[in-house]
Amino acid sequence: MSIRALVTHQREGYARFHAHKGNFWIHLLTVPCFNVGFYSGIYFIIDQDHSSLVLAGAAMISAIAMQGIGHKQEVNPPEAFTGLGNAVVRVLLEQLYTFPRFVVSGHWPKNRS
Repeated sequence: MSIRALVTHQREGYARFHAHKGNFWIHLLTVPCFNVGFYSGIYFIIDQDHSSLVLAGAAMISAIAMQGIGHKQEVNPPEAFTGLGNAVVRVLLEQLYTFPRFVVSGHWPKNRS
């Protein structure tokens, strides 16, 4: 699936897989943590600051772990990953684009349970 098709697929199904209020709030708190870890990690790679890079990675892993707990509350579980590449692309796309767009769009209050 192309990145463009994946963006469309995630955007169209996002509300269905993030309808539970608790899961939404977990994402609202953890997506910024993931994003700070991600962008800090890029900086720390360039700066060759390995100890800080470990902390950035821990922030990202912790955010994803918490979101996994939130997804267990959903009636519709997320679609299974088809491989490592699919997992990385889907996670990055959700964290960096799809969830922020979902929040800014104002669609999220319409379908929370």
